[in-house]
Amino acid sequence: MNFAIGSVIILILVVIWMPKRLSIQKLYVTFGVLSAISLFTDIAIGVVYDLFDYSATPQIELAEHIVDASLSPLFGIVFANFMPRRTKAFIVYWLAWVVFSIAYEWVAVQVAFLNYKGWSLFDSSLIYLAIYWFIRWHIFFLEKDKG
Repeated sequence: MNFAIGSVIILILVVIWMPKRLSIQKLYVTFGVLSAISLFTDIAIGVVYDLFDYSATPQIELAEHIVDASLSPLFGIVFANFMPRRTKAFIVYWLAWVVFSIAYEWVAVQVAFLNYKGWSLFDSSLIYLAIYWFIRWHIFFLEKDKG
C-alpha cells in the first residue's frame, strides 16, 4: 500500500504544480468521472469477479477504495491536461501513456500492491488503450457546448 500512497502523494503534487492547460472546472469534472469509472470497474472486476486484489491480503479495506478513487483519476488528469489536440500527435502521446501505464502496473505487481487472480497485464493493456481514448472524447465533449 505504501507504493500506491506514495504515488498518490506524488501525483497530487504534480497536479498542483503542473501548468494548467485545462480549466479547473474541466479538471474537477474529469477527476469525478474517472473516479466513478475507476471505482465501478475495479469493484466489478476485483470484488465481484475476484480477478485481482489490492495488497497482499484478500480483505477489502477502505484505504484501497480511497487509493482507487484517486490514483487512476490523478493519472487521467495529468494525461488530459497535456493531451495534444492534433490526432497524429495524440496517437504518439496515447501510445506512450499506454506503455507507461503497463510499466507502472508491472511495478505495482512486483511490489505486491496489485495481485492478479485471473487478471493479467494484457487485460489491463486493453483497458488502457480504451480509457485514454475515452478521456480524449470526454475532454472534447466538455468543450463542445459553450452554452
